Amino acid sequence: MRLAKIAARAGFEIRRSFRALWGTALVAAIVALLWRGWGYYRQGMTKEAIADFENALEQNPNYQDAQYALDFVLSN
Repeated sequence: MRLAKIAARAGFEIRRSFRALWGTALVAAIVALLWRGWGYYRQGMTKEAIADFENALEQNPNYQDAQYALDFVLSN
């Protein structure tokens, strides 16, 4: 019985760790979209930049840096 509890607890810890890592990877991917978008903009590839900024906002609608970038590119 005790072994079953330990195994269940270990499974819980693994799942929780995986979720934390997944969240970190997702944030990194969203930030990468922002910076790639700025790279596109600097190269004159406005449509691609807008697509990356919009994609970042789809992943996280509260991402203010992506909203600023999108507004900036659309206004210039």
